[in-house]
Amino acid sequence: RPPWGASLPAISVTNNNTGAKGELRLYSDHGSLELEQAKQFMTVVNGEGEEKDTKLDTRLVQLAFRAAYHFKGAAMTIVSGTRKGADGKHGHGEALDFKLEGVSASELARYVRSYPRAGVGIYTHPKTQYVHVDVREHSYHWNEASPPGVTLREQLLADPTREDREASYTAAKE
Repeated sequence: RPPWGASLPAISVTNNNTGAKGELRLYSDHGSLELEQAKQFMTVVNGEGEEKDTKLDTRLVQLAFRAAYHFKGAAMTIVSGTRKGADGKHGHGEALDFKLEGVSASELARYVRSYPRAGVGIYTHPKTQYVHVDVREHSYHWNEASPPGVTLREQLLADPTREDREASYTAAKE
C-alpha cells in the first residue's frame, strides 16, 4: 500500500492580483510537510522577494491545501494574503482569502467550517464570492455581503457544533 502522501496531487495556485503561479505539493509521499513548497506558496501569495518579511502561519497554509485536496486537487486562486501594515489576522500572516476552481464559495465555506480553531468568512457579494480562513484559538464563522472596497457589518453565524469540534482538535490532524 503506498504512503498516504503519494496520492496527493500538486495544486495549481495563482495569485489573482499579481498573476504569480505555482504547482505545489505540500506533502512528501510519506506525508511530511515539504517546507520548501510551503515557502513557495508564501511567495505566490505574498509576491516575489516578500516571503522573508511576510510569512504565513504554517497551519494556515495546511488548511488551505486541505480544502484543495478535499475538492480533488482543485486549483486555488488567492484573493488576499498578508497585508503589509495591516492590523489583525491579515497583517500577521494568519489569514488567507481564496477560491477553488469549480467549487462555489458556499460549498467551500461549508467544508472549511468543519475545521476546529479557525475563523471562516464567506464573502457573498456577486463581485467577490470567496472564502476567508484564519487560524485562531476559538472558531468564529460569519457572512459578509459587502461589495469590493466596502466594509459592512458582518453577520455572525450560529455554530452549534463548535465545542465538540474545538475539543477534537489536535495538531496532528492538520
